[in-house]
Amino acid sequence: MNEIVPPEIQLGAITIRAGMSRMEDGTFGDSQFHPSAVIRIDDRLDPSSAAMTMIHELLHVISDTWHLDLTERQVCCLEQAISMVMYQNPRLMPSLQNAIRRTTMAQDPFVGSNPADGPSDPSRRS
Repeated sequence: MNEIVPPEIQLGAITIRAGMSRMEDGTFGDSQFHPSAVIRIDDRLDPSSAAMTMIHELLHVISDTWHLDLTERQVCCLEQAISMVMYQNPRLMPSLQNAIRRTTMAQDPFVGSNPADGPSDPSRRS
């Protein structure tokens, strides 16, 4: 495995198996939620394309998990927007990760919760 596609990704109580494999021509990646969460990324992609594809496929799994019914167009737009924010603000992600870790170190509000119900801490809901 490589650093872009870890073997497992945790999403609350859901473990998403992930990997790189040869995909059909024209397919960068795919994902499924049922019967188990899986993401596959084409092993011929350069690191930048693989990273953007990982974001894209994660958005599909998130949409399925929370019953958001995002369209392919919406997923593509969110993928592009998230990628732009990450690229143009390199200090943002580490800053957000550190802040989230500090506030959840005592108790992880996401572990064991049903993702469709949202975070278990009501103060985190919008």
